[in-house]
Amino acid sequence: MIEKVCAMLLAVCPLHLVAQESASVIHSVQEAISVAERNSQAYRLQKESALLNMQNAAYSITPFLPQLEIAWSESDTSNKASPDSRSKNIVLSATQTVFNGGKNMLAYNMAKYSAAYQYESYMQSLQSFKASVIQQYYSYMIKTAEVEIRKNLVANAEQQLAICKSEYEHGLRLENDYLEYIVDVMRLRDELKKVERDARMLLRACRITLGGSVESDITLERVAFPDEVDDMALEPHASLIWHIIKNNNFELKKERMNLYYSRKQLEYARRVYVPEVSLTGSISFSGVRYPLTEPSYSIKVNISFANNPFFPLQTTHGYGFSAHGLNSVSNTASASLVPLPAYFITKKLEHVSLAQQLLAANDSEISLQESVFSMIAAHDDYIDSIARIRDTLHILERRLEISKLEVEKGERTRIEYLEALEKYAEEKINLAQAQCNLVLSSHELELLADIPLGGLKHALAK
Repeated sequence: MIEKVCAMLLAVCPLHLVAQESASVIHSVQEAISVAERNSQAYRLQKESALLNMQNAAYSITPFLPQLEIAWSESDTSNKASPDSRSKNIVLSATQTVFNGGKNMLAYNMAKYSAAYQYESYMQSLQSFKASVIQQYYSYMIKTAEVEIRKNLVANAEQQLAICKSEYEHGLRLENDYLEYIVDVMRLRDELKKVERDARMLLRACRITLGGSVESDITLERVAFPDEVDDMALEPHASLIWHIIKNNNFELKKERMNLYYSRKQLEYARRVYVPEVSLTGSISFSGVRYPLTEPSYSIKVNISFANNPFFPLQTTHGYGFSAHGLNSVSNTASASLVPLPAYFITKKLEHVSLAQQLLAANDSEISLQESVFSMIAAHDDYIDSIARIRDTLHILERRLEISKLEVEKGERTRIEYLEALEKYAEEKINLAQAQCNLVLSSHELELLADIPLGGLKHALAK
């Protein structure tokens, strides 16, 4: 567990601490997530980049605006057999796309989708980061609970050791029993040291994830895990939970957007006979000296069938005007014959690719649904486990009372009593682990559903 936690740290470094002194004590997992997200430079920059890309995509309307052009030319020619000639020309023109079958709009929407996809990727990455913070936070909570339990165990063992020593010194206990008890107490002390060391390592890991350094004074306040009688079984609400996750999950929304635009692209590719129409208007000034005072005007209608893969045709119809009216008409056309023997195979491949993408999206949804139902079942199992462990603890507490009386009567050895104390301590550790797993299972579902931590029951009530 500790190795996994430390490995997750590499993904979020380097970080720096910008939290105020009042945030040096973390009181809840929500506060831990908030501090870690605020202090993570990597995620802050990723979010800024995603938002700027979305803004940039929204302003990428250049294809819908007229394209302006200005041209200037000047020519002087000197010939021995004829008079010198001079010409000067300035042309101002504007080209506006009138119709292209929705190509520009599709490209614009896809650019916005691409930017939104980057933001969704950021949200997915942030979701994974939050999950790692939650895992680290509760790993430390479990370890600190285990430290307290083992401290109590060692304290009880040392108390019994003192009694055992007194009995040995007064000839009421065999030396071999006394020495065996000393060995067991030394083992318990060693186990406590190892658990305390693990807790310190987890705290160091949490401090780095929260944006500080291993030497910072950030501390995590102990949390009280919920009692099982206050928790709600989720299996009766499994369908509703899946409905919420299905509508809000980042991964599913991303796949839906991918499918939507794949269909749109395929639909546009079928419009091979839809032309692209644009208008070009220009005004030119020509003469032999400045200022140029001889304007002329022209307008051209450009029609292109560039989407036709076999016979791309382009035509231009132009009209020229001067101060005296219409003075020129021009028509041009050009086409080329492109051999495409694999055209129909390519089209079939496009349909197969879309079908594969749809199948993959359905598989992902089914896989997520099964995962969600497994999480729900695990959540309810933890409730049952907590109830069973609590009942077991009540029984073990009663057995400890009986064992203590039996030790005082000489019917049971102190080694056996120590073993009973250890079993009781292990069961308390199991209880802390089960309580932690119960909370974690709820938070995992909340992250998948994109709802605030602790808001699952409220969402179900709504």
